[in-house]
Amino acid sequence: MSVSRLKLIRLAFPIMRLAWRYVDDGDAWRSVPHDVPLALFGPGNLADDFGFYLQGPSGVSAQSIEEACRWLLKCQYCDDSALFGRSDYWQHPTGFESLRRGDCEDHALWAWRKLIELGHQAELVVGRSAWCDTADDGTHAWVVYTENGNRFLFEATAKSKTQMIKPWGDVYAQYWPYYSVDHNLQRHLYAGLIDRVQMERERRRRRKEARKIAAELEDGLTSNALVYGKEKTG
Repeated sequence: MSVSRLKLIRLAFPIMRLAWRYVDDGDAWRSVPHDVPLALFGPGNLADDFGFYLQGPSGVSAQSIEEACRWLLKCQYCDDSALFGRSDYWQHPTGFESLRRGDCEDHALWAWRKLIELGHQAELVVGRSAWCDTADDGTHAWVVYTENGNRFLFEATAKSKTQMIKPWGDVYAQYWPYYSVDHNLQRHLYAGLIDRVQMERERRRRRKEARKIAAELEDGLTSNALVYGKEKTG
């Protein structure tokens, strides 16, 4: 699923608005509703609409958030490359229920669906966390939901109940959201995306510097080899 040039141009305007706010206060959680292209959520998301993940019968009946947590705790985290031989693949929640194995998107999609089924306002969020691998532009997925007027962050891949659900206010600074989709299937664009742009800029700078150093070393080794060769023949 590719992103057209027109959609990217339309995306630029809300990003600019968020950028100005982000520069002012550094709040990565500022957001605006926006028709974010689905392909930007991840190359493994092949659905034409997020409603696809809410369709089909579920084989797991979770009557509460606690029951959903208990079910997830028995699931196994597994990279897509090991499970499907692909760098990224988003399982449908019913498929995840059969395998009970998957990565962060698979766990988060299932949790998002269950929270919606339980009647909660819930957002599936894609972005970066303080502990996710950013070496290859790695992204992470989690869920934010509201219960009794309080906001919580649901870390679906955690392996303990206390680590799985935490008050949003206690952990929000450890997360940088890029995009989300809520219980009404409205997509949102977050200021955390600016952090991603800054990281990519820094990566490009480091790569350029590394290439420059490598070229200088190569020139130095070549020069030394030529000098050594002349000394041997002299």
